[in-house]
Amino acid sequence: FDSASVKPYEAPMAPLPEGVVSRSRHVENADRYSAEGRALQNPYPVDEAALATGKWAYGTYCTPCHGSDGEGGGAVTDMTDGKKRFAAPGPPLAGGMTKLYPDGHLYLTLRNGGALMPAYSWAMNDKELWAVVAYLRTLPDSTYIDPAAASGAQE
Repeated sequence: FDSASVKPYEAPMAPLPEGVVSRSRHVENADRYSAEGRALQNPYPVDEAALATGKWAYGTYCTPCHGSDGEGGGAVTDMTDGKKRFAAPGPPLAGGMTKLYPDGHLYLTLRNGGALMPAYSWAMNDKELWAVVAYLRTLPDSTYIDPAAASGAQE
């Protein structure tokens, strides 16, 4: 009750100490809808170890919203007891969302977040984020098909 406290915005925020670099990995102009963002490619080899890491990270961070099999309906959307735990369920990733977007888009969504999805750059490093993207591509019907290439093939 008698302790000193500083209210938000009551004092200016202290700058970072000399020689310290912020841990935020948000990169300006790395918009997931930009040509640069969509063109990003996985710089790490996709092998069994990467897929195992991606599966573990997916199970840890993605399953609560997107479900363990990528079909949607994770624990935060479970309403068996009549309680709604989240405003909107995570969309299904298998057979739907992932095939619509290139790897760069998925990576930037994981790293920087989306409309309702939080960013996970605080929890995973770049190699782990790319491992999740590689794992997502192993889900059923999740291979990206470039619309420009698909429309050119049909002509």
